[in-house]
Amino acid sequence: MIIVKLCADVLDVELGRSVHDQTGIENDAVVGGAIIDCYVKLQLLEDARKVFQILGEKDNVAMCALLAGFNQIGKSKEGLALYVDFLCEGNKLDPFTSARVVSLCSNLETELSGTQIHCGVIKLGFKMDSYLGSAFINMYGNFGMISDAYKCFLDVCNKNEICGNAMMNTLIFNSNDLKALELFCGMREVGIAQRSSSISYALRACGNLFMLKEGRSFHSYVIKNPLEDDCRLGVENALLEMYVRCRAIDDAKLIFKRMLIRNEFSWTTIISGCGESGHFVEALGIFCDMLQYSKPSQFTLISVIQACAEIKALDVGKQAQSYIIKVGFEHHPFVGSALINMYAVFKHETLNALHVFLSMKEKDLVSWSVMLTAWVQNGYHEEALKHFAEFQTAHIFQVDESILSSCISAASGLAALDIGKCFHSWVIKVGLEVDLHVASSITDMYCKCGNIKDACKFFNTISDHNLVTWTAMIYGYAYHGLGREAIDLFNKAKEAGLEPDGVTFTGVLAACSHAGLVEEGCEYFRYMRNEYNSEVTINHYACMVDILGQAAKLEEAEALIKEAPF
Repeated sequence: MIIVKLCADVLDVELGRSVHDQTGIENDAVVGGAIIDCYVKLQLLEDARKVFQILGEKDNVAMCALLAGFNQIGKSKEGLALYVDFLCEGNKLDPFTSARVVSLCSNLETELSGTQIHCGVIKLGFKMDSYLGSAFINMYGNFGMISDAYKCFLDVCNKNEICGNAMMNTLIFNSNDLKALELFCGMREVGIAQRSSSISYALRACGNLFMLKEGRSFHSYVIKNPLEDDCRLGVENALLEMYVRCRAIDDAKLIFKRMLIRNEFSWTTIISGCGESGHFVEALGIFCDMLQYSKPSQFTLISVIQACAEIKALDVGKQAQSYIIKVGFEHHPFVGSALINMYAVFKHETLNALHVFLSMKEKDLVSWSVMLTAWVQNGYHEEALKHFAEFQTAHIFQVDESILSSCISAASGLAALDIGKCFHSWVIKVGLEVDLHVASSITDMYCKCGNIKDACKFFNTISDHNLVTWTAMIYGYAYHGLGREAIDLFNKAKEAGLEPDGVTFTGVLAACSHAGLVEEGCEYFRYMRNEYNSEVTINHYACMVDILGQAAKLEEAEALIKEAPF
């Protein structure tokens, strides 16, 4: 039996099979259980099952080992079938086997089985200790049954940090972060939440709630109570994640710099944190450092690709793609979608985006959507609609607000009113007309297709406007030379609490230009610079030069051009 365990420890498959061939196991449950455990650890589950089936006497130890194997590969139904056969043969359960079966049931396909097993455990009168209780807490947590999980937690006798952590994890997993912190505080009051694992959960809850002050308090506690070496990495990763989520990127960098050991999670967290904080160049620099010490995952590479897109570092992005192909991540749907998004930033790279899309073995809803957006974003409206037609033949076809909004924008770009109306009908059918992003696309479509009447009619049906919908209608009036109407709508938007941005002001200035409203245009230009401190772009100056030029105020137009900081 000792030799069998050593085979598993050193992951030697051939030696394990050799020992098995020379060992008679049919009547020895102990050795048979050891061989099953060995095969499970070597990921030879079919061999483990065969050994179990020929055992003359099957015990709970062998059963536990085999169930653990099914749990590892996610084959819950097969494991449960084996468990039922075990019971039908007259074998009796013990608490440890029950806990293994419960762990096997922790997915939605086996929800009913999990609750039935709970009833069976109660009927058998098993004591709800921390080990069994944690299994039930985790199971109900995966089902989203928080109250049932908490009842199991309350039923645990002699509560310890194991079941407490299981309950905290369940609460955090189901977005009850504040409850998790309350539980942590309650556990500390009775002296059972002092270890690093509990603090890691508390830090995660603080990060999810953006509670930076409380997170700093836990950090102070960690400093005052030095961690054991085997716990240090977990807590430091939790601190790193908390500071990143709370947008305290400088604190996160300091934690990362002081870490003696870093794993893939550490690197990915700081790279994504730098990207989310706008430090894209620094994120790419950290990624280069990472390659010397750790292999990046697909999640790391997604953050890197996003950083390349933000700073338009095409060459670096292509190098990242070469690395992705080298390590075999090119077929991962999320990585492929990120690459498509990156290439979509550059109009001349749209065909490269298409190449990435076509090379993907599995295309999910996101990948279809981002490729559609890439076509529209770069002005390939006809190709976008053809892409949508192909998507309709895919087995995963479904529409969401992003897909419909892109299709409507494609119809706008082609001034194809009939197609636009078809998509508008689709929006109504699936109930997405309340989505403001979709609503602004519909408004814009009617305006660009020359149907200002229907644009106004639809705009007035929107119950809760935002900056995008107001701006879309202002631009619509501007396209049709209805300057007064655009200004009136802008004033109504301000009365409704609108905080206009540079895009909104471009629409107002364009409306003044089309309608020849010189004084109003000059007034809004001054208003934009003095009252809102909006960034003045070349588009704003172009509108003003057009306004002044049409009014034959050429000297003023020339002075404005010389004044422009471009």
